[in-house]
Amino acid sequence: MSAKPEWLAPVDDPKCWWLDGQPIKGERMLEMWNGLDWSRAHVDMGPSVTGNLGPYWHVPFPEDGTVHRLYPRIHDKWLPAIHRAVLEGVADWEKGRYPILAPTAIEAIRFRMEQQGLKQKNLIPYIGSKGHVSEVLAGKRPLTVAMIRRLHEGLGIPLGPLVMRGTKARRAKG
Repeated sequence: MSAKPEWLAPVDDPKCWWLDGQPIKGERMLEMWNGLDWSRAHVDMGPSVTGNLGPYWHVPFPEDGTVHRLYPRIHDKWLPAIHRAVLEGVADWEKGRYPILAPTAIEAIRFRMEQQGLKQKNLIPYIGSKGHVSEVLAGKRPLTVAMIRRLHEGLGIPLGPLVMRGTKARRAKG
């Protein structure tokens, strides 16, 4: 059993939870509750596949390798605990536990197209012919320096993704 997170202290009671949609009762369910690996738990804001509103937690049980869903039985003790769990989750994300991948040139161009409601034909002034636009968006033609300049100046696409080598390669930001 791993150490439980600090935010769990006010609600560290099986009566405050449902395990896989059932109240935690009986010796086996209490054994599972006590053996959950909270160090590998993550919160899901929901809804679950069965329609339960979130939040709920995916928590592994090391004994048999299964991952269980824990649902809070909401009462006044829960609001501070949920608030703290969400803040800790954001803090973990900000620390880089979940790297943000830099967009590729193609993703950056497609994102700008979506933002501005552009079609491929609208990219002709920046990339060249209709065929060139199709080839660039399919990853079959690299961007030239002139194309990069026009896309950056004309559509405001940041230079970072446009100049990154390989239109298909992704790398972690950091």
